[in-house]
Amino acid sequence: MIIQQLLNGLIEDGVYALFAIGFTLVFGIRQVLNLAHGAIFMTGAFIAFYSVLGRWPLWAGFLQAMLVSGLLVGNTSMGSVNYVKAGGTAAEGTLFLQSR
Repeated sequence: MIIQQLLNGLIEDGVYALFAIGFTLVFGIRQVLNLAHGAIFMTGAFIAFYSVLGRWPLWAGFLQAMLVSGLLVGNTSMGSVNYVKAGGTAAEGTLFLQSR
């Protein structure tokens, strides 16, 4: 029982560490605190949850969650980054994404 609790604690702390690393990377590079990590994390969790409810194996649910979350981040954030690199501001890049 104690070993199971230690393992649960390590896994939960690993998730917290991933969030902290993500915040640190984004803030260190862009000097802006981006709080969208939770939304992407929950999107992946819901995708994995509903794929397992749909009788997919657990590993397939995790794989689908990673792929869809990665595509979501890549398609939304990279469009904004490319817009800003082309001479626009970050606020205009956000408006550009909302108009897509």
